[in-house]
Amino acid sequence: MSARVVSNDRDVKIPVGSSVGIDRITPANALLTAPAHGRYYELCRQGNLFWAGNMAGAAHAYSVALTTTYTGLCLSNPIGNSKDIVIEAWGFSAGLAYVALSMVGIMGGYSTTECTHTTPGVFDTDFGCLNLGSKNSPTCLMDEHATIVTPRLLMALGHEAIATAVGAGSAAMIDIGGAIRLQPGGWCATYCLTAITGNSCFWWSEDPR
Repeated sequence: MSARVVSNDRDVKIPVGSSVGIDRITPANALLTAPAHGRYYELCRQGNLFWAGNMAGAAHAYSVALTTTYTGLCLSNPIGNSKDIVIEAWGFSAGLAYVALSMVGIMGGYSTTECTHTTPGVFDTDFGCLNLGSKNSPTCLMDEHATIVTPRLLMALGHEAIATAVGAGSAAMIDIGGAIRLQPGGWCATYCLTAITGNSCFWWSEDPR
């Protein structure tokens, strides 16, 4: 006989040596045989899909390349956390014309020395749960100014513009699909090759370790 569990079956623990079948079911207790919605649906319904973005009411200045005194949008997983941070999606849009050829992307790093949180974000203002109305608070930390450690460029996107008053392109929303994972001590942030003014956002979920 199959064990019937709610849709957050990733939290189910089966004793070693046990052999059971697990059926995924809907909130109405119907057997789920195929995804009925988009791929983020279950994470969002569980209250395990979070957002962070620049919320100052205007475009934000981003620091240059791998500068460790960082300005922009940074996520970090605090030392000792019991969860990993799984990056699901990322987006960026320039707010002013570039002053030089440039590109944007995602950088990250890991260290046993935690990032210094110079300007931490505020829950429900700068970051929160994408199941709007939920008060589920993530364990991930978010900063617009931070001192980062061991920065490395993880993903570069074609986002160039000529150095004239021409509107810059937009990286829009990029599906990361869990390809970047932050263990405790890990961090990631929006990367800009040159000084750019704009706004970015991250979506992520959190996995028990």
